[in-house]
Amino acid sequence: MFVLSWLRTKTVDCLTAMMGGDIEVESFTGSIFLVTIPAGTQPDQIMRIRDQGLWVIHGSTRGNLLVRIQVSVPKNLSEDQLELVRKIKSTL
Repeated sequence: MFVLSWLRTKTVDCLTAMMGGDIEVESFTGSIFLVTIPAGTQPDQIMRIRDQGLWVIHGSTRGNLLVRIQVSVPKNLSEDQLELVRKIKSTL
């Protein structure tokens, strides 16, 4: 049996990747799923939603919906924002 998973890519901001949060992901059927992004999610990490991928040909099972997480990093921070990031970095 050949199971077909479906891959989506979603972009989250760097704070959501660091602290965690929820995002909405649309399946190929148009259904919306709430996916929890765990704290410490890394770029290109893949989350899986079971049984929400493509149907197996001549079968009754489905593949998985895979969500690749891209992390967006801000390009233009103010001096105040940079100072806050430096303070956080010094504690890591």
